[in-house]
Amino acid sequence: MVKLSVAMPSYNHGNFIGKAIESVLTQKECDLELVVVDDCSSDHSIEEIRKFKDPRLKLHLSEKNQGACRTLSKAIELGTGDYVAILNSDDCFLPGKLKKQIEFLDKNPSIHALFGLPQFIDSNGRCIEQQKSNFCKEAFQQPNKSRHEWLRHFFYHGNALCHPTVMIRRSCYQQLGYYNPCFAQLPDFDFWVRVALHYNIHILMEELIQFRILDDGGNASAAKIEHYWQNQWEMTQILRRFNTIPNLEEYCKVFPEDKALYGAFPASESPFIIPYAIAMKALNSTLIHPIHQPAYQSFALQTLFDLLQNPDSSQCMQKRFDFSPVKFNRLTKQCEIFNAREKWDSAFPERFPPAKKAFFQFKQNIKKLLLKVGIKR
Repeated sequence: MVKLSVAMPSYNHGNFIGKAIESVLTQKECDLELVVVDDCSSDHSIEEIRKFKDPRLKLHLSEKNQGACRTLSKAIELGTGDYVAILNSDDCFLPGKLKKQIEFLDKNPSIHALFGLPQFIDSNGRCIEQQKSNFCKEAFQQPNKSRHEWLRHFFYHGNALCHPTVMIRRSCYQQLGYYNPCFAQLPDFDFWVRVALHYNIHILMEELIQFRILDDGGNASAAKIEHYWQNQWEMTQILRRFNTIPNLEEYCKVFPEDKALYGAFPASESPFIIPYAIAMKALNSTLIHPIHQPAYQSFALQTLFDLLQNPDSSQCMQKRFDFSPVKFNRLTKQCEIFNAREKWDSAFPERFPPAKKAFFQFKQNIKKLLLKVGIKR
């Protein structure tokens, strides 16, 4: 058994995977193995991998295409190290990355997931100036926080952790499971929320990897409208994780501003009050970026609907918050989450006078401008 397993999913990165592998095998003073799982690449990736004769490199070939999450999970599963590092097959570790993180985790047993900062490079390996990149480096430059503060940040602002910088204790995967293969955009963010519900996170404030931004917008997280659609749906699922905060004491550590509102309720009502409180935050908080509001509204309405289907939770909401199906029906009239107005306007143009049409067009233009902001990960 080795100290560290580096898990590398491979798919059609024949032009880059050699550099990625080299950046692992040239790390100094590391007891490591590199597990590469190729997901049926159709280019020359496998030929590039097989050029390396280092016994620390273990190659597994998938029989059929599994997708990024299952491929990465397989690479982690095949490893034996107590620690796990992740590297995409088009990225590179910077020198000393693994040694620094191993030493930190050895000295800090209370930290379970350790991150760093990325250095952005282009397809030719040249550093990218921040203003020329759709990826936001500043999003990853967050001060360290308690796990409760991280959960709060995740809820209001989304992801702020760079996946391929991570080194994580294998016990996290053993306890929490692997990445959800139904997520294409946010599987790492979903996992960080699961981690923060149980374990401490830390960031080393230095660049540890080279994160490649492909010239053709080929990154899985590139700012594209279809990726935005995926983000919206996946975020509605991830927000459900916050409903699993185990009790009101924990909830008030994540959202201390709510202690006066919910802190005095009996613990027996936690399973009802916590989802209600989370749903109301999702509906009403001004901290949530407008571009993400459809996901938050959809999650909130579904959560409240589910609570109203249960006699015990429905009675609790009526008793504590005077919340009933009548009030729920009012909410569903106020939340436009399906972009239905544009379809309504198209189907029934005679119902809209010119002034209202002009205002509606103005709103649509604002939405398009917001989309140009891009999806920050």
